[in-house]
This record gives sequence, C-alpha cells and structure tokens, in this order.
Amino acid sequence: MTTTRELVYEAWAPPDARWSAWAKPTLFASVQDGEAAEAPALLPPAPYDVSSLPDPASDLALVVDLPGVDSVRAGLALAARGYRAVPLFNASDGPNAVLDTARIRLALVGAVGRLESLRLPPDAPPVFLLDAERCEPRHMPEPGMFDNRWVVLPQDFPSASALLARGVRRAIVVQKPLDMLRADLGHVLRRWQEGGIAIFWVEPSISVVTPVDVPKPSRFRGLWYRLSLIAGLRRNASGGFGSPIPVPPPPGSGGFHGGWG
Repeated sequence: MTTTRELVYEAWAPPDARWSAWAKPTLFASVQDGEAAEAPALLPPAPYDVSSLPDPASDLALVVDLPGVDSVRAGLALAARGYRAVPLFNASDGPNAVLDTARIRLALVGAVGRLESLRLPPDAPPVFLLDAERCEPRHMPEPGMFDNRWVVLPQDFPSASALLARGVRRAIVVQKPLDMLRADLGHVLRRWQEGGIAIFWVEPSISVVTPVDVPKPSRFRGLWYRLSLIAGLRRNASGGFGSPIPVPPPPGSGGFHGGWG
C-alpha cells in the first residue's frame, strides 16, 4: 500500500498528541508515494540501544541529538518504551543536497508501521529528535548545490514555562560526547535551565545520567542572535531550511541562474 506524506507525518505527529505542535513538517514534504517499500531497509531489526535512558515519566523530556538515521532509530526505540518521538528535522531535501536528509526521510517513512502499532497515549512524554550533523556537511557547499544546512532556534522547542505547565521539570540530552554540545542547542537548554528545568546528559554507550550546568552561550538572548545564527544559511518558502545556491553566470552574460544542476 502506498504511503502518502500526509499519512507519514500524521504517524509521527498525531493530531491528538500533546507534543505534535512542535513536530516540523519540512522534511516530510519531500516524501514520495511508493517510498515505503525501500524505506525499512534503513532500520535494522535490532533496535537502537537506549538502555541508558530511564523509563518514561510525566516530569521528563528527552532531546536526542545524534547523527541522522541514528536519531530516528533512537526515537523509535524510545517510542517502543512509551515516549512520544517528536521530529524537529527542519531541512528540505533536494537534488545535489549538501546534507543527506534523504536517508533521514526514508528512515521516518520506514518507521511508520512500527509507530502505528505502539498506540501511544496522547500525553506520552516527549523525545525531541535532532540531526547532530545539521550544520556539519561532509562537503563544503558550492554553487549549484542544494544547501539544506540548518539550525535550531529557541522557538523550535516548547519554552520552559510551556514545559512546566505540562508537568515537565527534567530534560535529558542524549548525545555523544558531552563536549560536543552545539551552540544552537546550548541556547535552548540554557533558557530551559534558567526557567527551572533541570538539565542532564547521557551518552548512549554510557549508563550514567549526569547533571549538567549549561554555560551561558555567546550572544545569549541577544537582539541579533537569531540573525547571526542563520547568516549564510538558506531559508525556503515553507519556513524551513534548504534552497539552491545560485550558479554564477558566465563572464559577460549578466545575472544569476538557477542552481538545480
């Protein structure tokens, strides 16, 4: 049976789920009919090891900041334990893309059957999914490429007050290793911490959940922080990230032309 982008998105962000308002539709917009047949190959039968994480609790939120497909696999494994996975992948896919978001998209599609079988309650505690390589391409962007590097902003997450209003008082960041805390996520976590959310960290291969004092990032709450963060990145009409890098014209021709290759 063909899986449509609407059905895939709804599987990850059910309308009645408490945290679906924060799920990003950007990458789901690239889902193609018929992808369901090839997508499960990206998800090995053995679940991702999330044994270092505690059981779901109403006062707990998780943030998974792992590379690409590993983030989806961890989210699916945590969903099997009772968490609600909330994808925050805010990049589009396109031809000759800087980041390989196609693999993430296919992993999201391939997980639909398992997700739907779980029948999670609407108030299941959240696990927010990020791609740790969101702004770390393996190849430098060049003219003609589809630049889909992206970052997270504080408004991409529920605020500390929104978390507290829903009973959440603790957050665990799943990442490896701790000293790789990315600046964009640091701004989010510092706001949470100042708002009364206790922050912890755990590496998937280590079973000790460690309390963290998130340092104040550069330009924290600064007026120009948002503009400086997204400088050099390419937004699109949907509000996410990703658009072609223009190709310079031949000498003497004047103007730029599209970068779709």
